[in-house]
Amino acid sequence: MARLGEALVEAGQITKDQLAKALERQIIFGGRIGTNLVELGFLSEEALTKYLAQYHRIPYADASCLDQIDAETLAAITPEIAKRSVIIPFKKDRRRIHLATVDPLDFKVIDELRFITECEISPYIVSELRVLLAMEKYYQIDRSLRYVSVLRRQSATPSSEPEITGGESPQAAAAYRDAVMALTDVGLRDDIPRSVYPYLALQFQRACFFIVKGNTLQGWWGPKEEDRQALATLQLPLTAPSVFHQAIEAKTFYRGPLIAVPPHQPLLEYLKTPPLEAYISPIPVRNKIVSIFYGDGGASPLPPDLDGAQRILAKAALAFEILLLRTKILET
Repeated sequence: MARLGEALVEAGQITKDQLAKALERQIIFGGRIGTNLVELGFLSEEALTKYLAQYHRIPYADASCLDQIDAETLAAITPEIAKRSVIIPFKKDRRRIHLATVDPLDFKVIDELRFITECEISPYIVSELRVLLAMEKYYQIDRSLRYVSVLRRQSATPSSEPEITGGESPQAAAAYRDAVMALTDVGLRDDIPRSVYPYLALQFQRACFFIVKGNTLQGWWGPKEEDRQALATLQLPLTAPSVFHQAIEAKTFYRGPLIAVPPHQPLLEYLKTPPLEAYISPIPVRNKIVSIFYGDGGASPLPPDLDGAQRILAKAALAFEILLLRTKILET
């Protein structure tokens, strides 16, 4: 049987390039390959679960199976065993326990549970994200922040979490138009983030810009003077794996957790509290990344649709290029 990532490519669920990005992310942050694909937005959690069932030729447990689990069923397996094996029992009838698991082929765990519970075990495949959510809900086993933001975003609907883009509200539309007009008249480098920030502030609770200097990200611009002073001393290395290195190498945005690894530590100290979900977008000039935008929602998830942010940052890249050309003209 082909490995899961290769099988997903062969099935047309993802591309080879998407698999490569997910594998790179898995090396940095860990977790299962499916989880990383969902975090990157290449697969929905539901699509992943259904494919896992097909891949393993075993039934799957969808979200509804784990919504209401009775106390008797939960008591069949201790929280310690659930945490160690990443499992959750969701139904018990007579001498059989229906079990949601990330690894239905781990027969050692199945045999152990059969011995402990004195029941037959029927395993059902479930995504890592979904079973961790259930373990937190029923056994009070804390999830990492990285899993919180993904499932909130996956389950968001237009009625429960309003989308904020350039055309979704009169306020956002006006801010977007103002930002575009301001970008057409930049005279200094600092005018670029200053022009786009009022629009970006509608989507991000915290935001700042970095300048790429060789193998280092140098803190550059924040909305307040004290932010800019603190950012001036902030340097992030680009020589070690990080979400910033990933975004620059892939030349595409990153959306997900800001895990406490050494290259992220200076930024986490600057932020004081870790974000639930971060958004990082490279700003290129002539195919070279010159700046990085960082934004997050603090303790709240980001809006599900950030197309407006991508559009205005693309226009910021054009403003960078125009400013560079203007500087060269004046120098000649």
